[in-house]
Amino acid sequence: MKFKNSYLSYVMMYVFYYMSLALFSSLIAVYLTNKQLSSVDIASVLAIGLCALLSVQSIIGYLNDRFNGKYVNMLLLASTIIGSFLFIFMTNVWTITIAYSFVYALLFGVNPAIEAMAMSSPFRFGSIRVWGTLGYALGVQVVGFVYYYINPDFVYILYMLAIFLCLIGFWAVHLDNPIQVKKTDCQFHFLDIFTHKQFIIYLCSVLLFYGTISVSGTYIPNVLIRDGITIHVTSTIVSLAVLIELPLVLFSHLFMDKLKSKTLLFSMLILEIIQFSIYAFVPNVWMKVIATLLFKHTLGMIFIMTNLKIVKQLIPSHLQGSALALVATVGSVSAIILQKMTGYIITENQYEAGYMLLIAFVGIAIFFVTYLKISDKQDISLFN
Repeated sequence: MKFKNSYLSYVMMYVFYYMSLALFSSLIAVYLTNKQLSSVDIASVLAIGLCALLSVQSIIGYLNDRFNGKYVNMLLLASTIIGSFLFIFMTNVWTITIAYSFVYALLFGVNPAIEAMAMSSPFRFGSIRVWGTLGYALGVQVVGFVYYYINPDFVYILYMLAIFLCLIGFWAVHLDNPIQVKKTDCQFHFLDIFTHKQFIIYLCSVLLFYGTISVSGTYIPNVLIRDGITIHVTSTIVSLAVLIELPLVLFSHLFMDKLKSKTLLFSMLILEIIQFSIYAFVPNVWMKVIATLLFKHTLGMIFIMTNLKIVKQLIPSHLQGSALALVATVGSVSAIILQKMTGYIITENQYEAGYMLLIAFVGIAIFFVTYLKISDKQDISLFN
């Protein structure tokens, strides 16, 4: 059976890449606690890791545009194997921080490029991307079992194995060289992204959507536990919410190409307001459970697909990697800022007040989207 550029090669790449995300990061706070780090030290390690990601994400996007993205991403992922191996043996807070930040920045830095690969593959987007969701869900289950029944360090050995298997799939897939661009696109340079009016308007709406949905995801478990749901049941609810996005991904070809980009953006923001309103104004905890199942991960997945579509429509092909990385960077910065603001409101008041603030930010995002002009070309088929 042919393996090069086969469906199996894409399945391997997506399953094991997203599994590696779960293996490396899902229980990192618990792992660092067992390494005798204080809460302050753990917060510092995680914050520095995020700063490292922000500092390299746009650079990785540029490298994907400038050189062959396949080999750039393979080299970066292979480097994380070394970083993960060293991470296991680090005991000092500074060496732990360096090793963690190195792996975290590269592992998550290639994510926008890997998301885009599902769209450029010879197979339907949903039939490829769905394996990423399954891989992540499986990784969460594996890391919990290994951590509590085998050995915490063994999680990161499994991470190295997952990356190795991902690289085998990566090697087999075929990507067009992004340097070969159309003549009509040659006059559009990297710095022109920052003067592209419609893209800047889009970034403003992304800044608010990405930030609010990230903050909400942080506090949802706390809201459910405060309202009487046990920790075990809350964990199960969050895990089920991941799986509910599966049909959305699998059948994305039925609606993503047919609906206009602005319609998708407006739909996401309105659904987000509905979700936040339930957390802010509805006292019934089971309504909050339903909102969590329906919206927690599905809105994020719709955003991922819509973002890929809009960047394809607004930005020439030879700069789309840079644009996707810039969107991810702006979203991460927004999440940090809104996390601080919302955290202060929640500390001084209640979770309900925090969600009221998030609703206000979503309202501002809707304002930006109304001024967004995107040409939805009928001849573009991105998800089929």
